[in-house]
Amino acid sequence: MVTPGSWRLSIPGDEICYFLSGRATYTEHNGETIEVGPETVVHFPSGWTGRCDVHETLRNTYMLARTPTALDRGASPVMRNPLTQGALVDWGPVPTMIEGQSLTSGKLLHKGPGGRSETGIWICTPGYWNCHVTSDEYCHFIAGRCTYTHESGETIEIRPDTVAFFPKDWKGTCRIEETMRKVYMIR
Repeated sequence: MVTPGSWRLSIPGDEICYFLSGRATYTEHNGETIEVGPETVVHFPSGWTGRCDVHETLRNTYMLARTPTALDRGASPVMRNPLTQGALVDWGPVPTMIEGQSLTSGKLLHKGPGGRSETGIWICTPGYWNCHVTSDEYCHFIAGRCTYTHESGETIEIRPDTVAFFPKDWKGTCRIEETMRKVYMIR
């Protein structure tokens, strides 16, 4: 949680923030202004510098991926209301199915060059499949129900508002009972 106040920021890497409650204004040194409130997703590119003015206590989750500063970057990508985002892209079926036919779709918020971070929303329909995470991944699940089971037997029960971090080379299974929707960052 971040309480009301103002301070300067210098973000040392790509950072995704999913704001759950509160209100703030981020103003970059170049004049770009980002108003955040509940259900706002912002990808702050590496090297973002400016000021944060918190008007109402903020509750958010985030992940920072240390990357080189992008000299040629544009505005900070912002997505409002990820629960109701339309115009999703069909990302196809999960290729490692055990049972059922899980279909994926989503919306990319940002994809950095040369294997840098990727952020967006991801949706997956029910099914049971093998899962191998090939890069560190932050996930803030905002809808649905599922269970991830690591190959060691450890289980992670996912419900709305669950935040999970899957390290590179995590292996196991995913059983989705109710269509999942998550905000994510892969680094």
